[in-house]
Amino acid sequence: LMTRSSSTNSFNNPSSSYYAWKQATDDGLTGKTFNILTVATDWAGNGETHVSTRSFVFNNVPPTSGPSLPVPNEAYNALATLSGTAAPATGTISGMAISLWGVEDAAWFDFGTGLFDKPGQNWQALLANQFSSISGTWSYNLSPSPFRDGRHYVLYSSATDNIGLVQTVAGRAEILFDTTTPTS
Repeated sequence: LMTRSSSTNSFNNPSSSYYAWKQATDDGLTGKTFNILTVATDWAGNGETHVSTRSFVFNNVPPTSGPSLPVPNEAYNALATLSGTAAPATGTISGMAISLWGVEDAAWFDFGTGLFDKPGQNWQALLANQFSSISGTWSYNLSPSPFRDGRHYVLYSSATDNIGLVQTVAGRAEILFDTTTPTS
């Protein structure tokens, strides 16, 4: 709540030009809806005839995401699409990003060149048509496949919600890519 007068500006003094009102929530849990009603009164005692209302949903928990394909700790002989899920604590998912680590290469995947040659983690932001904030799913097509026989890879995912909270612990799935025919 902000009030205005002709005195000096101070956010700590209700009699100043601008006053910031603060009220702690009852438990600080995410997902609660708060409604604010305000009525202004000037120094002459004239009150506003219209009551202003606003509401907001409190959100302090970041979203989560994780790969569903590939399935963690599995072996694959072909893998053209990476996919997964994302869920906000409150609100919607506004962004998704993925990253690939080549274990034996000891390098991150460069989504531009298609090579495992990046020394630092390289996040690829997914486009709006690659994730759905409604269904909570995401996918990314790899063509051509960058995976090599007998190598391990780790896919990471990270979600961002509609107020900008970013997932704190990335989702992950480690796999083995194996195209060698077994012998007996």
